[in-house]
This record gives sequence, C-alpha cells and structure tokens, in this order.
Amino acid sequence: MTIREGQTVNFLDRSQQFELAFIESSNPNFDSVTVIPKKFLKQNKIIKLDDIPFDIKVHTFMSNSTQPQPIKNIKNFDQINYPSYESIGSEYYISASREVSGASGERNAPAIDIELFDKQNGNSLGRYILSLWCYPNFVNQIWDMPNLIAHADKSYRVYFRNQREFAYAPSGNEFSVQLLNFVHEKYQGTQTPKDFSSRIRLINSGDQIDRELKIWMNNPLRYAKKTFYQSGYLPKDEGTVLQVVRNDSWMIPYLSCMIVFVGMGAQFFWSMQRSKKKGNL
Repeated sequence: MTIREGQTVNFLDRSQQFELAFIESSNPNFDSVTVIPKKFLKQNKIIKLDDIPFDIKVHTFMSNSTQPQPIKNIKNFDQINYPSYESIGSEYYISASREVSGASGERNAPAIDIELFDKQNGNSLGRYILSLWCYPNFVNQIWDMPNLIAHADKSYRVYFRNQREFAYAPSGNEFSVQLLNFVHEKYQGTQTPKDFSSRIRLINSGDQIDRELKIWMNNPLRYAKKTFYQSGYLPKDEGTVLQVVRNDSWMIPYLSCMIVFVGMGAQFFWSMQRSKKKGNL
C-alpha cells in the first residue's frame, strides 16, 4: 500500500499478480475501469470485451522487461527491428529482459506487447508496449507513464500494473487508510533511521470506525485479518510504503503450543500415577 501525505487509499497492490487496466475518465464523478487479469493475457490471443470499443491482441508477454530508456539516447538503435509502437513505446525503448530470482533481491518487471483493433471494421488502432516499470507504485511513484489511447470520442489511460485488491473488513464493509504524516529521521551523520513512522487515519464508515493510529518499525497495525508493516518510503519522504501481510494460519502456532502443553501435562500425570503405584508396593 503506497500513500502520499494527505492521500487516502482503499486498495492494496498484490506484488506477484498482475492485470491490464483501461481507465476512462469522461465522467467527472468517477473513473470507468476495465481490468483483464494476467491469466487471460496469452500470446496471440484476441480478447473481446463489451466494456471497451476495441479488441485486444496479445503479441508477447514478457516475464521481465528492461527499464525504459529514451530512444534518442540509445546509440546504434535498431529502428528496423523495433516494433512501431504508439504512445510510450514511440519515445522509450522497452524490451524483454532475463528473469531474475527473488533471492537476488531484485524484482521482475513484467511487460506486455498488445495491438488494438476497431470492433467495427477490424482496422488496427496501433501497437503498444506496457511495462510494470511505468506503473508508479512499482518504483515508489518515481515514474507514472500510462499509455494514452483515444478512440470513439473517449480517451483511456492504460497500465500494466500489480493486481489491485480493494480493502474490506470481515464485516464486508470497505475501509481506507489516509496518511496524515510521515516521519523519516536519521541519526546525525549516518543513514540509520532514528524515527521511521506513519501517522494514519483508519476509516471504515460501515463499521463506524474513524481513528488515528501510528505505524512504526516493529510496531505494525493489525486490522481486518491483515498486518500493516512500515516497509519503505517515497522519494523526498513524500509518503509511505506499507507492506500488508495476510496470515490465514496465524492460529497454528498457538494451537501447536496448546497441543504440546496438553501432551506434557498428560505425560506428567501418567508419570505421577506410575510413581504412586510403585510407592504403594
């Protein structure tokens, strides 16, 4: 969960799941969002949806992609073999890269190469490259580079992004988190954090919850069967990054301790019984 100071967020980004999102903003009151989960984005597959006025052909899915680089800065750029992309791909070079393992500490940035076709006449509307690098929450809001598509008197912002999970309490009511203040102080002359904390406002109108809380290192927030840890921060300390963990098996350690306690109690009881019998002989 990535939040700037003053911002209110009601969703989580799932780090290992992805989706293609088309965001249309002609309605001033809300955005119309159409999402396609990664499992449907298979190579050479054509996706037809009623919510958007074009069909989508998937040319390639890349498990990892290179960091976008301005094409004008690349020496000996192979223009002939590089696809004629629209929008971001026409200015930035993005291609497939070797997949990395989580053990290395690096993160893969999947990408997808798609082409859009008019539903009415089947004509191509352009080819687009979409990378997780361009989704702001992937790189802590350093970049925000959506592909921009205009068609049928509507405009769309298109991201390939982490799959969003909206925040719901066990009651079924939606909740949100507002960042009131973020503090990142260091010990003088070092890079060691001295105070690394987020002052938040937890809002759940349905459950009549509206309270201020503080999350700091080793002191997470536990709410709605999730644990919110202070994980990182945005550039220039403009906001916070909270790691959200759901542990559905949180009772297992307690249950294990209870089983061990009962077993030890039973062993002690039977040992006492045998000692008494020996004493009576």
